[in-house]
Amino acid sequence: MAERKTKILMDEIERCDNPEDYNQLVDEHSALYVGWGEHICSLLYERGKTVKDIMRGCGISKSGAEQFLRVIPTKRDNVIMTAMILGLDLDETNELLTRWAKFQKLYAKNPLDAIWIYLIERGGAEAATNPAELFEAYKTRYNRLHKAYLKEHGYTPDDEIPDTRIAFDIIEEAVAKSSANSAARDQNFTRFMKQLLPAFDAGYQKLIDYIESLFRNIEKEDDEALGIVIEKDPERDGKIRSVSPNEAFDGYGSWKTAYFRRIQKLKKEREVPERVFLIALGFHMRQTLEEINHLLELAGMAPLCARDHLEGAIAFHLGYLYRGLPDEFPAAYLPELYRQNETAEEVTPPSSLREYLDEDGFLPEGLRGYFRLQLEEMDISDHDGKKAAKKLWKWLGLT
Repeated sequence: MAERKTKILMDEIERCDNPEDYNQLVDEHSALYVGWGEHICSLLYERGKTVKDIMRGCGISKSGAEQFLRVIPTKRDNVIMTAMILGLDLDETNELLTRWAKFQKLYAKNPLDAIWIYLIERGGAEAATNPAELFEAYKTRYNRLHKAYLKEHGYTPDDEIPDTRIAFDIIEEAVAKSSANSAARDQNFTRFMKQLLPAFDAGYQKLIDYIESLFRNIEKEDDEALGIVIEKDPERDGKIRSVSPNEAFDGYGSWKTAYFRRIQKLKKEREVPERVFLIALGFHMRQTLEEINHLLELAGMAPLCARDHLEGAIAFHLGYLYRGLPDEFPAAYLPELYRQNETAEEVTPPSSLREYLDEDGFLPEGLRGYFRLQLEEMDISDHDGKKAAKKLWKWLGLT
């Protein structure tokens, strides 16, 4: 039911013709904008749990547990442990992670996530009352297995890497056979981890490939906008040429440094960048709503949420710009609508957009500059929304 309301609201957002219509829509549906605090308190009440249960299960102070009821936990593990204390199943845990806490869902080709999935699916009293200590025990067991694997193999042959669905099936099979009551005696855990060890170095490869592809799909008309000159690619009839992040982010040194730091952590440690960073990357690369949502999907995250004040506003403005200023988006990235515009009459920007344009009819600083101005004008009341908006504003302002 909640998912259906979210989809209906997003459809209505995409039909708004101007900011006034969007603001009116938000006012009319204010009751739908529910944040983490309200949701988690509702779950605690429904499941008969208290702050003390969160405090003991997560191994944190009382004040820390009380803060969980107001703002999204900083650490993803604390969200997962809270889900276990509440007795949520895997699907419900992933919804708590992605929709409400803005993290990526649990992923079988990540070693620590594989442990969490195993513990959630297996269940049991200890998982519901003391997930922190239980996880640490299994993590210690995994670290020993990993160390032995590296000593024996040193690298992972491609033909030994299971895909994500098979990785989940391997965990499910281990859960079905598990009867051990401690990490030290759980031989099923040992067996499934040994099967998955080759997969952990290949996690999030589709996300890595997609991000790298953004710098290979720059068309000729974008060269001048990016301030670069690149030789034609004869294999592609000179229409598409490759650029490096160094070239694409020329003039944005601080952003470039942040980009390389996070992409290296993604490649080497398979650590997914935070959600607002990925959204900011989409703005820097002048992506559409659909493409930013695709980027988030590959990171294991939920699409931009209509029932979130910040993300709903982002969705509106992306659609608004797309219809009024299609030339701000690279043709290589866009679906059929842009290609139709290439042969149709020139699109006239609505009057409410003209104040943001330079004398040539473009946004002076592209999407990043436009959204930075919008963030300064947004009135976001909830703590988590303000925090996310502040982070996004910072990412978009790096030069």
